[in-house]
Amino acid sequence: MAALSRKPTKATRKSRTSKPKAKKKPAKARKAAKKPATSPARKQAAKAAASRGKGKARAKAPAKGKARSAGKSRSKPSVGKKKTSAVRKSTAKKPARTKAPKRTKAARPKAAAKVKTPAKAKTPAKGRTAAKPKVAPRAAPKPGAPKQSKTTAKGGRTPVFHTGPSRFPQPPAASRGMTIGLLGGSFNPAHEGHLHISLEAIKRLELDRVWWLVTPGNPLKPKGGLKPLAQRLEAAQKLARHPRIEATGFEEHLPDAYTVHTLEFLVSRYPGVRFIWLMGADNMVQLHRWKDWRTIMSNVAVAVLDRPGYRLQAAASPAALTFARDRVDESDASGLWRMHPPAWTILTIPLTRASSTALRRKAA
Repeated sequence: MAALSRKPTKATRKSRTSKPKAKKKPAKARKAAKKPATSPARKQAAKAAASRGKGKARAKAPAKGKARSAGKSRSKPSVGKKKTSAVRKSTAKKPARTKAPKRTKAARPKAAAKVKTPAKAKTPAKGRTAAKPKVAPRAAPKPGAPKQSKTTAKGGRTPVFHTGPSRFPQPPAASRGMTIGLLGGSFNPAHEGHLHISLEAIKRLELDRVWWLVTPGNPLKPKGGLKPLAQRLEAAQKLARHPRIEATGFEEHLPDAYTVHTLEFLVSRYPGVRFIWLMGADNMVQLHRWKDWRTIMSNVAVAVLDRPGYRLQAAASPAALTFARDRVDESDASGLWRMHPPAWTILTIPLTRASSTALRRKAA
């Protein structure tokens, strides 16, 4: 028991724990050990494997759905070994494919427009000659008269007046908001009675202007003894010695001299201007004989001025009875221009015996 409890000495400790140290190899021997031993046979085998790998395609991946064998895994190249040229080529990244530019459809050349060939004229049967179409000869224009458009008042369009030298003036100037009285007639010749009723109308109806419309002719009166328009217009202009009265002969340029067409032309040419048709009581008696007289009464206001011996006849005329409900009392005549047509009135004014008929008889 005493022998077992003895402590080991230093010599016994060293013999049990320490191992004999290996002798260090020289530096040249260590370098030689690190380099892998390469023999000429191995070099030849590596070259042959590299040349075979160049011609072979890349190994195909295993098909989907097939289970890999258990316990086997893909062989990975060792870290320390160098990759051969065949492995380098197979693992090298392929260059990214460049997208080809989109094809654009070339514009097709437009087909040439088809030219319509004129239809062949039918040849007449043997022994017959083709009849030539009849063309009415054009009337020669009057010397000095301005050009007119081909439109007529029946089509609803007004003629176009062209500037140029003419012995007949164009329609007078007017501005929006004005109230203008229209006194139409042949003025064959113009007399003091025309001037008298015009001045009375300016005062009673509060007119800005009065235009004397010297017509080429009256369809209801005989043309015998009618002087040329230029002479009648010149005499009317001399008589109208007032700044608010103006004589004009522009109706010569219209397709016709009917009052209904003259009013349509003026209303369309002067928008915003209020027109009042002035007439003597003798014309009111025969108004129902005028062309489209109902349209005249419906388009503009009408003022009938008293004439000797015609007042009662004018009040009982067919036109007065047709528009009896639209008659305005004489006391309200100053506001006639504010009323929407049809609206008409009879004005009592100082009478004058002057008339164109009496003057013509004296001259004869």
